[in-house]
Amino acid sequence: MSYPKPAKDAAARAYNAFNMASFTIGTKSGNVINVAVALKDARGQAPQGPVVADLYLSDAAAGTAITGTSATLAVGTNGAILAQPVSGKSAKVVTNSAGLIDLNVTQASSPVTYYLVVVFPDGSIAVSAAITF
Repeated sequence: MSYPKPAKDAAARAYNAFNMASFTIGTKSGNVINVAVALKDARGQAPQGPVVADLYLSDAAAGTAITGTSATLAVGTNGAILAQPVSGKSAKVVTNSAGLIDLNVTQASSPVTYYLVVVFPDGSIAVSAAITF
């Protein structure tokens, strides 16, 4: 027989879930800009191991819609892409054990401005500063 977890265990799991993101936008090198993302829990600390997150590129500073412009997304040095539901525009990723992922965004045409959006487990989002080609 399975019993429900005590409320404090459920609260601890929720508290440890990532719900904050900080972004570092690199400088353009050729047609590539690296965007590093650090996911954090409610205390501002790195998760206790790798986490899975959904990311997408948006044309809107508020992150309200996926971009209409094609790009290429590839992992830099941290994390891995598990799937790309909309190729070059969105990705399901897994971070490294410190909650870090970095993506190389490639765009052949200019000028284009994107915003990288992280979707948190509760459905809320965090939006990066402008990624301008």
